Amino acid sequence: MVDDDMALWKGHYLLVAEDMSLQQPQITSFLRSLRESIDERNLYPTSVFELPEKGLNPNSIRLYLGPVTLRENSTIPDYLISELGFKDEAEVTFAQYGSEGDFLLLAAYPTYHLAIEYAARVRNAIESRVGSTFYLKLSGPLLGIYLGEKESAEEVLGDLRYSASIEWVQNKVPLLPNLTENQREVKTLLGVVSGSMVLTGVFILTVLLTGLILGIIRVFLIRRFPILKPKDDRIYLDLNS
Repeated sequence: MVDDDMALWKGHYLLVAEDMSLQQPQITSFLRSLRESIDERNLYPTSVFELPEKGLNPNSIRLYLGPVTLRENSTIPDYLISELGFKDEAEVTFAQYGSEGDFLLLAAYPTYHLAIEYAARVRNAIESRVGSTFYLKLSGPLLGIYLGEKESAEEVLGDLRYSASIEWVQNKVPLLPNLTENQREVKTLLGVVSGSMVLTGVFILTVLLTGLILGIIRVFLIRRFPILKPKDDRIYLDLNS
């Protein structure tokens, strides 16, 4: 912080504030709120964040976004690198576990379907090589490839569990302004038609109720005052005489 200007940086986020007239307690509270509001899950690639923690050697973590740099890691066989799917934007993290040189390759794919496809390709590549001892686990869009003893592989891969989080964001903005001109005209026309149908139904119902009420009143008045009963003005002709 210099004078009244402040720059904050955390992970992928850089905030620059100028001419801040805040006291030290306010600045401290603001910084704490900002730090807590930035989810640390967004600070690291998925394949790094999802590494099982038990037995992990933090200093061994390496992130690879392409086959060229991964080939510089002599621990990884070349036939495995070509099947990891870097061309489909896979990211791969290398990490060592325990003290016996065991390692985990954790590949993260954009979709679950890609993870299934490349898991099958990796499995076929491993099974075609005699003497290869790798253990695989698929969890969501993550593919774990472990080299080591079976017991440690079961322990590490057992902690590999991908869980997606879904947050519902309600769109409170009216839909009509976001429509194109043609869509807006169609929506307006449908509104006019539906409104006309409702008004027509109300009018018909009003006419029927009014007629029923007037009919009941007429019958009541005729029974109460017989003089109001309409006279029979029909003319009868005796044609037999």
